[in-house]
Amino acid sequence: ALKDKKVDLAREHFQAITNKKLPYLHFCLAETCLQEDKREDAASEYDLELQLADGNRIDAFLSLVDLYEADHHYDKLRELLNSDLAEIHFPEGLARTTLLRVKDYVNYWVWVFKMFTHRIHVIGFIAAFLISAMWLLYLFYLDIFKPERFIWLVGMFGGGMFFCPGVFLIVDSIELTTTWSMDGNFFNDLFYCIFMIGVPEEFVKMIPLLILAAFSKSVKEPIDYIIYGSASALGFAFMENLLYFAEIKNGIIHGRAYLSVIGHMTDTSIVAYAFVVSLYKQRNKNTLWYNLPRAFLLAAT
Repeated sequence: ALKDKKVDLAREHFQAITNKKLPYLHFCLAETCLQEDKREDAASEYDLELQLADGNRIDAFLSLVDLYEADHHYDKLRELLNSDLAEIHFPEGLARTTLLRVKDYVNYWVWVFKMFTHRIHVIGFIAAFLISAMWLLYLFYLDIFKPERFIWLVGMFGGGMFFCPGVFLIVDSIELTTTWSMDGNFFNDLFYCIFMIGVPEEFVKMIPLLILAAFSKSVKEPIDYIIYGSASALGFAFMENLLYFAEIKNGIIHGRAYLSVIGHMTDTSIVAYAFVVSLYKQRNKNTLWYNLPRAFLLAAT
């Protein structure tokens, strides 16, 4: 009767059942409520199903997530995050935006951290580490005139790693106020990629370089900006690779090692070159106010 959408008949049968702990009973009652657009009653029935140890818990949980998301009940979604099913079945993006909306910033960062830890496996970690080590050594030997202390390169690499999760905070914060997404339209997708992907990524990769330039005396010649900026980008790429290498397939390691990692270093080098132009070519640090934004936008593009 439920499948045939004979709601009244279905409910009559379900309500005649005396064993209220029978698996699927509350789930089916919730389905009848949804067909009559009684959303609060449906949520109550799904919640009762969720409490049954041998009930249809996963489907009830997913239905509650969809229901609360559609009705913008973020406090209810926050409660669902405490469920034992949340870690596997709660959508990561929705979890992050939910925690931002309810201003639970501590658990927001916990979920971001989980994104990385849950995807790490031995082969993926080793691949990401070897790629990073290879390019970090390359950067070290690249500065043939005044080799920098390796510890500074490692520090910038660590800075890129540390600030990498900031991309999620930027994008998630923007998505709280907009529904902008890629839709197949060339110009829409182009500007989306620039401002929702390029800008956040280049911004967090640039932060360690800005800190180093402002507070350290280790930057002594033009090539230093390029090398340290690339090291920061390499740390960012390492963290990103941990996510991409969750599944080793379709030659992804080769693509990331030879294209994506180099791309990140190159893009950040464009930003770093703005410092070189202002400080060494024009010899006027006041020109950074327009050189840096131009280089930043070019890198993001």
